[in-house]
Amino acid sequence: MRTVAALYVDPHGPYPRMRGVDCWDESRDARAYAGPHPVVAHPPCGPWSRLRTFCRHQSRDCAPIAVEQVRRWGGVLEHPQCSTLWAHCNLPLPGGFPDEFEGWSVEVDQVAYGHKARKRTWLYVVGVSPSRVHFRSGGTPTHCVNSRKRGTHLLELSAAGRRRTPQQFADLLVDVARRSQRQGIWQRVSKAQPECAELADRHYSRRKVGSPQFMPPGNTIVLHMPGAVFGWWRPDPKSGIKAMNGLDGWTCTIFRNESTGILSSELILAAESFIDDCGPDGLITYVADAKVRSTNPGACFKAAGWRATGRSADGRKTLLQKPWCGKAVAA
Repeated sequence: MRTVAALYVDPHGPYPRMRGVDCWDESRDARAYAGPHPVVAHPPCGPWSRLRTFCRHQSRDCAPIAVEQVRRWGGVLEHPQCSTLWAHCNLPLPGGFPDEFEGWSVEVDQVAYGHKARKRTWLYVVGVSPSRVHFRSGGTPTHCVNSRKRGTHLLELSAAGRRRTPQQFADLLVDVARRSQRQGIWQRVSKAQPECAELADRHYSRRKVGSPQFMPPGNTIVLHMPGAVFGWWRPDPKSGIKAMNGLDGWTCTIFRNESTGILSSELILAAESFIDDCGPDGLITYVADAKVRSTNPGACFKAAGWRATGRSADGRKTLLQKPWCGKAVAA
Protein backbone atom coordinates (compact mmCIF):
# COMPACT_ATOMS: atom_id res chain seq x y z
CA MET A 1 0.00 0.00 0.00
CA ARG A 2 1.44 3.34 -1.06
CA THR A 3 1.84 5.84 1.77
CA VAL A 4 0.01 9.16 1.52
CA ALA A 5 0.76 12.22 3.66
CA ALA A 6 -2.35 13.95 5.01
CA LEU A 7 -1.42 17.57 5.71
CA TYR A 8 -3.11 20.20 7.89
CA VAL A 9 -5.54 17.63 9.30
CA ASP A 10 -7.56 17.32 12.50
CA PRO A 11 -5.95 14.74 14.84
CA HIS A 12 -9.47 13.64 15.78
CA GLY A 13 -10.66 13.33 12.16
CA PRO A 14 -10.75 10.27 9.89
CA TYR A 15 -7.15 10.23 8.68
CA PRO A 16 -5.37 8.90 11.82
CA ARG A 17 -7.53 5.76 11.60
CA MET A 18 -6.59 5.03 7.98
CA ARG A 19 -3.91 2.56 6.97
CA GLY A 20 -0.96 3.91 5.01
CA VAL A 21 -1.65 7.55 5.90
CA ASP A 22 1.05 9.70 7.51
CA CYS A 23 -0.81 12.44 9.37
CA TRP A 24 0.55 15.96 9.81
CA ASP A 25 -1.61 17.92 12.22
CA GLU A 26 -0.87 21.28 13.85
CA SER A 27 1.63 19.77 16.29
CA ARG A 28 3.84 18.56 13.40
CA ASP A 29 3.56 21.78 11.36
CA ALA A 30 2.63 20.51 7.90
CA ARG A 31 4.40 23.49 6.32
CA ALA A 32 7.64 21.60 6.97
CA TYR A 33 6.58 18.51 4.99
CA ALA A 34 9.28 17.75 2.39
CA GLY A 35 8.15 14.49 0.81
CA PRO A 36 8.51 11.92 -0.47
CA HIS A 37 4.87 10.79 -0.47
CA PRO A 38 1.93 12.25 -2.43
CA VAL A 39 -0.33 14.42 -0.32
CA VAL A 40 -3.90 15.17 0.66
CA ALA A 41 -3.89 18.79 1.82
CA HIS A 42 -6.56 20.49 3.94
CA PRO A 43 -4.94 23.90 4.62
CA PRO A 44 -6.86 26.40 6.77
CA CYS A 45 -9.53 28.03 4.64
CA GLY A 46 -10.54 30.97 6.85
CA PRO A 47 -8.14 33.51 5.27
CA TRP A 48 -9.40 32.55 1.80
CA SER A 49 -13.14 32.21 2.37
CA ARG A 50 -16.02 34.62 1.87
CA LEU A 51 -15.75 35.51 5.57
CA ARG A 52 -11.97 36.07 5.48
CA THR A 53 -12.40 39.57 6.90
CA PHE A 54 -13.43 38.02 10.22
CA CYS A 55 -10.66 35.41 10.30
CA ARG A 56 -8.13 36.24 13.01
CA HIS A 57 -6.61 32.97 14.19
CA GLN A 58 -5.59 31.03 11.07
CA SER A 59 -2.30 31.41 9.22
CA ARG A 60 -2.61 32.72 5.68
CA ASP A 61 0.70 31.22 4.53
CA CYS A 62 -0.33 27.55 4.97
CA ALA A 63 -2.50 27.34 1.84
CA PRO A 64 0.05 28.65 -0.73
CA ILE A 65 2.65 26.30 0.79
CA ALA A 66 0.15 23.44 0.45
CA VAL A 67 -0.28 24.29 -3.24
CA GLU A 68 3.49 24.01 -3.72
CA GLN A 69 3.53 20.71 -1.82
CA VAL A 70 0.81 19.24 -4.05
CA ARG A 71 2.61 20.46 -7.17
CA ARG A 72 5.91 19.01 -5.93
CA TRP A 73 4.76 15.63 -4.61
CA GLY A 74 1.43 15.16 -6.38
CA GLY A 75 -1.96 14.59 -4.81
CA VAL A 76 -4.97 16.73 -4.03
CA LEU A 77 -5.80 19.95 -2.17
CA GLU A 78 -9.27 20.65 -0.76
CA HIS A 79 -10.84 24.07 -0.12
CA PRO A 80 -14.34 25.56 -0.08
CA GLN A 81 -16.07 26.56 -3.29
CA CYS A 82 -14.92 29.96 -4.59
CA SER A 83 -11.83 30.02 -2.37
CA THR A 84 -9.70 33.05 -3.27
CA LEU A 85 -6.67 30.75 -3.08
CA TRP A 86 -7.40 29.82 -6.71
CA ALA A 87 -6.85 33.36 -7.97
CA HIS A 88 -3.91 33.97 -5.63
CA CYS A 89 -1.99 30.89 -6.86
CA ASN A 90 -3.32 31.01 -10.42
CA LEU A 91 -5.02 27.62 -10.10
CA PRO A 92 -7.31 26.48 -12.93
CA LEU A 93 -11.00 26.87 -12.20
CA PRO A 94 -13.21 23.75 -12.16
CA GLY A 95 -13.89 22.72 -15.74
CA GLY A 96 -10.94 24.75 -17.05
CA PHE A 97 -7.78 23.63 -18.76
CA PRO A 98 -4.92 22.12 -16.69
CA ASP A 99 -2.13 24.44 -15.60
CA GLU A 100 1.60 24.17 -16.34
CA PHE A 101 1.93 21.58 -13.57
CA GLU A 102 -0.77 19.43 -15.22
CA GLY A 103 -3.01 20.28 -12.29
CA TRP A 104 -6.77 20.53 -12.72
CA SER A 105 -9.74 21.44 -10.56
CA VAL A 106 -13.17 19.98 -9.95
CA GLU A 107 -16.17 20.93 -7.83
CA VAL A 108 -17.80 18.26 -5.68
CA ASP A 109 -20.54 18.23 -3.08
CA GLN A 110 -19.48 16.53 0.13
CA VAL A 111 -23.08 15.52 0.82
CA ALA A 112 -22.49 12.79 -1.79
CA TYR A 113 -19.88 11.37 0.59
CA GLY A 114 -21.86 11.46 3.80
CA HIS A 115 -21.66 15.08 4.94
CA LYS A 116 -24.83 16.41 6.55
CA ALA A 117 -24.68 19.67 4.55
CA ARG A 118 -24.21 20.11 0.82
CA LYS A 119 -20.77 21.70 1.38
CA ARG A 120 -19.64 22.54 -2.11
CA THR A 121 -15.91 21.97 -2.36
CA TRP A 122 -13.14 22.66 -4.87
CA LEU A 123 -10.32 20.16 -5.38
CA TYR A 124 -6.99 20.87 -7.05
CA VAL A 125 -5.43 17.62 -8.34
CA VAL A 126 -1.89 17.09 -9.65
CA GLY A 127 -0.52 13.92 -11.19
CA VAL A 128 -3.77 12.08 -11.90
CA SER A 129 -5.67 12.20 -15.18
CA PRO A 130 -9.32 13.27 -14.73
CA SER A 131 -10.37 10.15 -16.64
CA ARG A 132 -8.90 7.96 -13.90
CA VAL A 133 -11.14 9.21 -11.11
CA HIS A 134 -14.92 9.02 -10.74
CA PHE A 135 -16.63 11.60 -8.53
CA ARG A 136 -20.04 10.99 -7.05
CA SER A 137 -23.02 13.28 -7.30
CA GLY A 138 -26.35 13.32 -5.50
CA GLY A 139 -27.10 13.03 -1.82
CA THR A 140 -29.72 14.84 0.24
CA PRO A 141 -28.55 17.36 2.86
CA THR A 142 -30.22 17.30 6.26
CA HIS A 143 -28.40 20.39 7.55
CA CYS A 144 -27.02 23.67 6.24
CA VAL A 145 -24.18 25.98 7.15
CA ASN A 146 -26.28 29.09 7.84
CA SER A 147 -30.05 28.65 8.13
CA ARG A 148 -30.73 32.35 8.65
CA LYS A 149 -28.93 33.37 5.48
CA ARG A 150 -30.41 30.57 3.38
CA GLY A 151 -33.95 30.93 4.69
CA THR A 152 -34.29 27.16 4.82
CA HIS A 153 -36.01 24.64 7.03
CA LEU A 154 -32.79 22.64 7.35
CA LEU A 155 -31.05 22.51 10.69
CA GLU A 156 -27.91 24.60 11.09
CA LEU A 157 -24.64 22.74 11.58
CA SER A 158 -22.31 23.49 14.47
CA ALA A 159 -18.84 24.82 13.72
CA ALA A 160 -17.39 21.37 14.40
CA GLY A 161 -19.93 19.81 12.05
CA ARG A 162 -19.02 22.22 9.27
CA ARG A 163 -15.34 21.34 9.59
CA ARG A 164 -15.86 17.59 9.74
CA THR A 165 -14.46 15.53 6.85
CA PRO A 166 -16.66 12.47 6.15
CA GLN A 167 -14.81 9.16 6.13
CA GLN A 168 -15.97 8.42 2.58
CA PHE A 169 -14.62 11.76 1.39
CA ALA A 170 -11.27 11.11 3.08
CA ASP A 171 -11.21 7.69 1.39
CA LEU A 172 -11.75 9.37 -1.99
CA LEU A 173 -8.97 11.91 -1.50
CA VAL A 174 -6.47 9.29 -0.33
CA ASP A 175 -7.36 7.08 -3.32
CA VAL A 176 -6.75 10.01 -5.67
CA ALA A 177 -3.40 10.84 -4.07
CA ARG A 178 -2.25 7.22 -4.28
CA ARG A 179 -2.75 7.30 -8.04
CA SER A 180 -0.59 10.38 -8.52
CA GLN A 181 2.19 10.06 -11.08
CA ARG A 182 3.65 13.44 -10.26
CA GLN A 183 5.49 13.03 -7.02
CA GLY A 184 9.03 13.52 -5.90
CA ILE A 185 10.15 9.90 -6.08
CA TRP A 186 10.31 8.93 -9.75
CA GLN A 187 10.80 10.97 -12.89
CA ARG A 188 10.09 9.39 -16.25
CA VAL A 189 13.16 9.54 -18.50
CA SER A 190 14.54 8.19 -21.77
CA LYS A 191 15.77 4.59 -21.83
CA ALA A 192 19.13 6.01 -22.92
CA GLN A 193 19.50 8.15 -19.77
CA PRO A 194 23.23 7.87 -18.81
CA GLU A 195 22.55 7.82 -15.04
CA CYS A 196 20.14 4.93 -15.51
CA ALA A 197 22.60 3.01 -17.66
CA GLU A 198 25.26 3.39 -14.94
CA LEU A 199 22.88 1.98 -12.34
CA ALA A 200 21.94 -0.83 -14.72
CA ASP A 201 25.64 -1.70 -15.06
CA ARG A 202 25.59 -2.73 -11.39
CA HIS A 203 22.47 -4.90 -11.68
CA TYR A 204 22.89 -8.68 -11.94
CA SER A 205 20.68 -8.83 -15.03
CA ARG A 206 22.98 -6.56 -17.06
CA ARG A 207 24.12 -8.37 -20.22
CA LYS A 208 26.56 -5.82 -21.65
CA VAL A 209 28.12 -3.45 -19.13
CA GLY A 210 28.75 -0.03 -20.63
CA SER A 211 26.03 -0.24 -23.28
CA PRO A 212 23.87 2.92 -23.46
CA GLN A 213 20.76 0.74 -23.81
CA PHE A 214 19.48 -1.47 -21.02
CA MET A 215 15.82 -2.03 -21.97
CA PRO A 216 14.41 -4.54 -24.50
CA PRO A 217 12.76 -3.28 -27.71
CA GLY A 218 9.06 -2.60 -27.35
CA ASN A 219 7.00 -0.30 -25.14
CA THR A 220 9.02 0.93 -22.19
CA ILE A 221 8.59 3.17 -19.14
CA VAL A 222 11.92 4.10 -17.58
CA LEU A 223 11.89 5.80 -14.18
CA HIS A 224 14.81 7.45 -12.41
CA MET A 225 15.57 9.09 -9.10
CA PRO A 226 18.98 9.74 -7.54
CA GLY A 227 20.36 6.30 -6.76
CA ALA A 228 17.59 4.21 -8.30
CA VAL A 229 16.25 3.02 -11.65
CA PHE A 230 13.07 1.12 -12.57
CA GLY A 231 12.08 -0.20 -15.98
CA TRP A 232 8.69 -1.40 -17.25
CA TRP A 233 8.53 -3.30 -20.55
CA ARG A 234 5.74 -4.70 -22.70
CA PRO A 235 5.66 -5.87 -26.32
CA ASP A 236 3.81 -3.38 -28.47
CA PRO A 237 0.27 -4.84 -28.65
CA LYS A 238 -0.02 -3.58 -32.24
CA SER A 239 3.02 -5.60 -33.34
CA GLY A 240 1.42 -8.96 -32.61
CA ILE A 241 4.64 -10.05 -30.86
CA LYS A 242 4.15 -12.02 -27.65
CA ALA A 243 6.46 -12.28 -24.66
CA MET A 244 8.47 -15.50 -24.56
CA ASN A 245 6.76 -16.58 -21.33
CA GLY A 246 3.33 -16.16 -22.96
CA LEU A 247 2.21 -13.63 -20.33
CA ASP A 248 0.47 -10.41 -21.34
CA GLY A 249 1.19 -7.53 -18.98
CA TRP A 250 3.82 -5.00 -17.96
CA THR A 251 7.10 -6.60 -16.85
CA CYS A 252 9.62 -5.00 -14.53
CA THR A 253 12.86 -5.88 -16.33
CA ILE A 254 15.13 -3.94 -13.98
CA PHE A 255 14.91 -2.40 -10.52
CA ARG A 256 17.97 -1.23 -8.66
CA ASN A 257 17.80 0.88 -5.53
CA GLU A 258 21.01 2.33 -4.13
CA SER A 259 19.26 5.28 -2.48
CA THR A 260 18.77 5.77 1.25
CA GLY A 261 15.72 6.82 3.20
CA ILE A 262 13.04 5.31 0.93
CA LEU A 263 11.96 1.68 1.13
CA SER A 264 12.23 -0.35 -2.06
CA SER A 265 8.58 -1.37 -1.62
CA GLU A 266 7.60 2.32 -1.63
CA LEU A 267 9.51 2.82 -4.89
CA ILE A 268 7.74 -0.16 -6.45
CA LEU A 269 4.31 1.16 -5.46
CA ALA A 270 5.20 4.57 -6.85
CA ALA A 271 6.38 2.97 -10.11
CA GLU A 272 3.05 1.16 -10.45
CA SER A 273 1.25 4.49 -10.67
CA PHE A 274 2.82 5.11 -14.09
CA ILE A 275 0.85 2.23 -15.63
CA ASP A 276 -2.29 3.41 -17.43
CA ASP A 277 -3.45 0.10 -18.91
CA CYS A 278 -2.37 -3.50 -18.68
CA GLY A 279 -2.89 -6.97 -20.08
CA PRO A 280 -4.81 -9.75 -18.31
CA ASP A 281 -1.69 -11.08 -16.56
CA GLY A 282 -1.11 -7.84 -14.68
CA LEU A 283 2.31 -6.77 -13.42
CA ILE A 284 5.15 -9.24 -13.81
CA THR A 285 8.78 -9.67 -12.76
CA TYR A 286 11.40 -12.35 -12.21
CA VAL A 287 13.96 -12.54 -9.40
CA ALA A 288 17.07 -14.72 -9.77
CA ASP A 289 17.21 -16.48 -6.41
CA ALA A 290 20.96 -17.13 -6.49
CA LYS A 291 21.81 -13.55 -7.47
CA VAL A 292 20.28 -11.77 -4.47
CA ARG A 293 21.49 -11.73 -0.88
CA SER A 294 18.06 -12.11 0.67
CA THR A 295 16.81 -15.48 1.85
CA ASN A 296 13.39 -14.26 0.72
CA PRO A 297 13.84 -13.47 -3.01
CA GLY A 298 11.62 -10.61 -4.11
CA ALA A 299 10.89 -9.49 -0.54
CA CYS A 300 10.47 -5.82 -1.55
CA PHE A 301 7.99 -6.78 -4.28
CA LYS A 302 6.08 -8.98 -1.84
CA ALA A 303 5.92 -6.08 0.62
CA ALA A 304 4.32 -4.07 -2.21
CA GLY A 305 1.58 -6.67 -2.67
CA TRP A 306 3.16 -8.95 -5.29
CA ARG A 307 2.93 -12.74 -4.98
CA ALA A 308 5.15 -15.59 -6.13
CA THR A 309 3.17 -17.45 -8.80
CA GLY A 310 5.69 -19.80 -10.37
CA ARG A 311 9.19 -20.31 -11.76
CA SER A 312 11.01 -19.34 -14.91
CA ALA A 313 11.40 -21.94 -17.68
CA ASP A 314 14.93 -22.79 -16.49
CA GLY A 315 13.78 -23.00 -12.86
CA ARG A 316 16.33 -20.46 -11.64
CA LYS A 317 14.05 -17.48 -11.11
CA THR A 318 10.98 -16.78 -9.01
CA LEU A 319 8.03 -15.42 -11.00
CA LEU A 320 6.15 -12.69 -9.14
CA GLN A 321 2.92 -11.06 -10.25
CA LYS A 322 0.41 -8.50 -9.07
CA PRO A 323 -3.10 -8.07 -10.46
CA TRP A 324 -3.72 -4.81 -12.25
CA CYS A 325 -6.29 -2.82 -10.32
CA GLY A 326 -7.24 -0.49 -13.15
CA LYS A 327 -8.16 3.16 -12.74
CA ALA A 328 -8.91 4.69 -9.37
CA VAL A 329 -12.66 4.70 -8.75
CA ALA A 330 -14.13 6.26 -5.64
CA ALA A 331 -16.09 3.74 -3.61
